[in-house]
Amino acid sequence: FDAGDVMALAYQYVLREKFQVAVTADALSTLLGESPYAVLNTWLPKNEVKAAYELYKQVYPGFLKREGRLFDGVAQVLAQLHGQGVCTGIVTSQTRARTGMVLKLLPALSSAAEVLVTYDDTVGRKKPDPYPIQLAVSRLSTKPGTVFFVGDSISDIEDIHRAGAITVAVAWGLTPLPLL
Repeated sequence: FDAGDVMALAYQYVLREKFQVAVTADALSTLLGESPYAVLNTWLPKNEVKAAYELYKQVYPGFLKREGRLFDGVAQVLAQLHGQGVCTGIVTSQTRARTGMVLKLLPALSSAAEVLVTYDDTVGRKKPDPYPIQLAVSRLSTKPGTVFFVGDSISDIEDIHRAGAITVAVAWGLTPLPLL
């Protein structure tokens, strides 16, 4: 699952429908690890950002329900890993509340998350800070070099390298594989 696609659609809707600002998914892709205020402030005057953020919070769940899905084969891979006793988890820059919405929508992802590290666990330490990955490794009671992390953005890959974990780059996000 890539929250970036859903977030980009919700941001585009808010900016286009409420503020008549057209923004491409490519333009948004470099900002999706930032706070909603920072993303919206890129295209809106400061006095309009709060209203835009409130609208974004209202429309995001609808976009998530319509567009949220696991990528082909992910549920099967997670089930195979679980069946082989491999621990799996989620490290995300999303809040626990937003991650909870995703996990309710995607039960295969929810059942695979033995470890969950969200923004709420790492406030102030965001990509490309390796701390969120280090925290997940610690919660798994293992060492970074024995853990695979999947990333679909440049900042994901930087996080993984800085944490000393094994990188698996995937091209299902907004960043083309050659850039990863």
